Amino acid sequence: MIFSTLRHKILAFLLSCGLAFGCVSKGKYYDALQDEAAAKSELGISTIDLADARAQLLRQEALEEGLRSTIKQLDGTVEELTNQSRNDQKQIGASLNKSAVEVERYKQQLDITNRKLGVLKSFIDKRTNRLAEVSQRLNVAVASIPNRQVSTTQNYDVVTIRFDEGLFFQGKGDKLSDFGIGLLQKLTGALSDQTDLLVEVVAYPTVPAGTLKSWASASDRANFLASELAGEFGLSPKQVSASSRQGEVIIIDGAPAESKQRKTVELVIRLDPTRYPVPLVD
Repeated sequence: MIFSTLRHKILAFLLSCGLAFGCVSKGKYYDALQDEAAAKSELGISTIDLADARAQLLRQEALEEGLRSTIKQLDGTVEELTNQSRNDQKQIGASLNKSAVEVERYKQQLDITNRKLGVLKSFIDKRTNRLAEVSQRLNVAVASIPNRQVSTTQNYDVVTIRFDEGLFFQGKGDKLSDFGIGLLQKLTGALSDQTDLLVEVVAYPTVPAGTLKSWASASDRANFLASELAGEFGLSPKQVSASSRQGEVIIIDGAPAESKQRKTVELVIRLDPTRYPVPLVD
């Protein structure tokens, strides 16, 4: 475009020279003037276009500068987030490692506890099964006696067999009846070879505490039966003991009247603790 403008200027100059010297016609002269005006107009437009281009270039450069600044800020943010993420990962990793150590420690403690519980359960099961066997042997021994006159119960550490009054002694005395002798023979037959058992003979008084005669009578009955078991019927004296107890008192008209277990006799059978020591679990 600049070359075209220069060409028009040269043409105008030559035309003016031609007119001055009479070499150029008047029409051609006007044509040259029009070409010159067109060239000037085109030059003005080109100048405006150039200014617009420069302004657009400046705007473009400002936009690029803004973008570079934004990118720089984003890069900084990304770096900051990356560093934070690394720190968070380290902290999480440390926490997970600590948690893993704690979980492992608790697991070991749980394993130890379960092992201890297993040992204790085996011990309890062994005692329970042994007492169940003793209870079964006693039930077989007294199977001929009506249920209302004898009962057997088993708890965690003891088997109790309770006999109604009159099963061992003649009348109100302390002398064994024939039935009582046969009953002691059956009981010792069930217990004589069971050296891991302890047998306590318990007798109850007829009336509540305060009547010495009744207590003395109960104590005499218990001691007599225990001595018979250990002497005449073959149980080891180390296995047998005797005692008297009050038992549950019946209340009549607001006052204690008599023992609910009046004149009853119990054999309380336990496992010898020296034969069944509680296991020590480390």
